[in-house]
Amino acid sequence: MKVSAIDPEAGEKTAILLAQIRPRVVFNRCKNEADFGICEDLDAVIAESLSIAVDYFGFVYEDPAVAESIRMGKAHLCSASGSAAAEAVFEIARRIDQYW
Repeated sequence: MKVSAIDPEAGEKTAILLAQIRPRVVFNRCKNEADFGICEDLDAVIAESLSIAVDYFGFVYEDPAVAESIRMGKAHLCSASGSAAAEAVFEIARRIDQYW
């Protein structure tokens, strides 16, 4: 049930507040391209329940090098900067720097 159906004034205040919110999402530990299908599902749920849009900043594939960095007690971006996960993190950082 929508807030405005229960309390129109609260519904209006909620709509104003939600209009100021734009979540940024990073999908982590993706196994393959099919995992991106969740984006459409997530968009639909958020739009229906909160009436807001989402920005997708990127995705990070599942990468065994991350677990290895953790086991070694090293920062992943330093110890495996050429790994798929590290490259994805660098790309997300570039997008944030460029668009946010």
